Amino acid sequence: MITRFTGLAIFLAIITIADSSAVRGNINKYRRHLLEDEAECVLYLKDMQFRDHNHHEETWACEFTREQGKRFGGHTMMDIEGVPQELFESQHVVSGQAIMKTRGAFIEQSIAIDHVKMVVPNDALVDIEILSENDPRHHQQRRQRHLASSKPGTLRTLVVRVIDADKKAVAANVAQLNDDIFTDSVSLKTQYAACSKDQLIIEPANVGYNGIVEVPINIVAANSIASTLESAAVAKAEEMYGGSEGLREKFDLVMFCQPPGSSGGWVAYAFANHWASFYNDFFCQRVSAQMHEVGHNLGLGHSGINGDKYGDVSSMMGYSFNLDDGPIQCFNTVENFQTGWYNLQKASTNPLDYVSTPKTFVLNGIEDYKKDGSSNGELVTLRLKQFGDNGELDYYIGYNRAVGANRGTRAAVNKVVVLEKPTGGPNGIGNSKRIADLSVGDTHTIPNFKDTIYDVYITVQSISADLKDATIIISTSESYPTSAPTSSCGSSINGRFKLEIKTDTYGKESTWTLREKDSRVVVARTALEGYVGNKEYSIPEDGSICLQEGICYEFDIHDSFGDGMCCSSGDGYYRGFLDDKQIFQGGQFESLESVSFCVEQSSSPTLTPTPSESMDCEDDADFKYNNKKKKTCNRWVGKGKNNLTRKKFERIKRRCGKTYDGIRIWDYCPTTCGFVDLGKCAIR
Repeated sequence: MITRFTGLAIFLAIITIADSSAVRGNINKYRRHLLEDEAECVLYLKDMQFRDHNHHEETWACEFTREQGKRFGGHTMMDIEGVPQELFESQHVVSGQAIMKTRGAFIEQSIAIDHVKMVVPNDALVDIEILSENDPRHHQQRRQRHLASSKPGTLRTLVVRVIDADKKAVAANVAQLNDDIFTDSVSLKTQYAACSKDQLIIEPANVGYNGIVEVPINIVAANSIASTLESAAVAKAEEMYGGSEGLREKFDLVMFCQPPGSSGGWVAYAFANHWASFYNDFFCQRVSAQMHEVGHNLGLGHSGINGDKYGDVSSMMGYSFNLDDGPIQCFNTVENFQTGWYNLQKASTNPLDYVSTPKTFVLNGIEDYKKDGSSNGELVTLRLKQFGDNGELDYYIGYNRAVGANRGTRAAVNKVVVLEKPTGGPNGIGNSKRIADLSVGDTHTIPNFKDTIYDVYITVQSISADLKDATIIISTSESYPTSAPTSSCGSSINGRFKLEIKTDTYGKESTWTLREKDSRVVVARTALEGYVGNKEYSIPEDGSICLQEGICYEFDIHDSFGDGMCCSSGDGYYRGFLDDKQIFQGGQFESLESVSFCVEQSSSPTLTPTPSESMDCEDDADFKYNNKKKKTCNRWVGKGKNNLTRKKFERIKRRCGKTYDGIRIWDYCPTTCGFVDLGKCAIR
């Protein structure tokens, strides 16, 4: 896609004049290199974590070839200035899998501090292209071995202790760094080996002190920004240890231990699907920071919870900690599926393949994984297939047993965990979100699985006394309840429910379910066609949803993107009314919000006979839905019943579940609806 940025040419001219003025007082402050048209560089995502947990940064950088970098003082990786983040998001760019071509861009190099960046003026052209997996620049093809891959293999690792112009460096000497990174009982090397069952080995490079070298740079770290230190350190390391091939070809991983004093309060960062990671001062010695950033190199995303991108601290892809030898833990079940370390005990399943028959699975923690294939069908990680094959949302289930390499896990200890992965599919980079921690007897509901009328239930049946086996049951809801709640409709006093919804810009993301709280029977839910954006709905359009007196109900509303209905993409809302009184409202939530309420029992309910009561198993010959001549039981409700397919079956079910004048259609059309197992005359 070619994109032109316009409208700020005057601004660019002003900046250029200001630079020219500054040069008069400070000769050669900047040097600019105009890139040739169609110059190409590979896009990488730089993900930086900070001590302030409310702050994190994701920015895009572009890597040129080593030959191209000779023009820019040996620098190859450039921060990008002038291209909005939204462009990369709209193109679904994956780090290390796309290139950017430009026309009119230039490289700006600071002579004083030897820092470079790529500047794309607003009138430049930008073209982003996805690389073929066979392209040698694609991260999966960087070398003909397991280079920067999270799949089983050995990664040759270089550690660079950077010394600034004031002789400042991380306090740990090379011997101490060797202990903290390679030899300690809880270190980058030993913990990756333990978590992977010795399938991923961090091997010290055959250079320096067991793979650790010292590199001097000509700038002072104090008050410098991280990218300035990065540019200087990488360029010098390339000069000293890159040889004729370059760092990217000689080593699988390169870790830069940066001197103390730089600005910004950053902890560490890495380029996803790349070979380089960077650590601020003593965080180079912290195993959680090491494993987190190398995890990004290996293609793992962040682990989050409740809107906090790093909040799932049951995984090393959550927050990093200022702890020397901990926490002693590994990764979450999404990452366990992706790494390939547990392939003999992982599975994918689609619950809609066994709607009427609940299925049982036995889960083990990672410590009980059998590399020799001797397990008895137990799983370490289970994927619920939704849209992940297209790079979209899937769900994952695992058992976070706290033993062995995972004995120090900081959350969801010995719980069955449910996570979602909205992007990346099962094998690609993408952030995960922990959405449920389950004990024995607990159930988690995924509403409208695969955008259907079916909910999926995940129930923990048991956990063995030795904590080894967690048995779960996966089941699905019926599409509609099999009997009509009629006691609160007709002439009864209580139980008339209505719902008002206004969608935000992305109406399809919003779905809801109303069910009986105790029995979990679904009373009503989002129409199969869903909602359009920025529109008001009254549900039902006429009449009410009839609820039973003396029964409690639960209303769940779900947003598949995780930003609710208000206010980032519009001013959406939902409002519930019971017997003409508003009983709840909302709109500002993340993924799920639930409201419970009860229908009072009237003192002397008077029931109006329903068609099913008065007509036994005969369809009402006078019934016409919405008074439309052709919408009878036979011609509209039961259309296609004599040649039922799955699609026709579901359509008839949906129509039978509708309400007309406060009465379910299955009561007007008991014979017709009985064909699809609804109402009094259901064929069972």
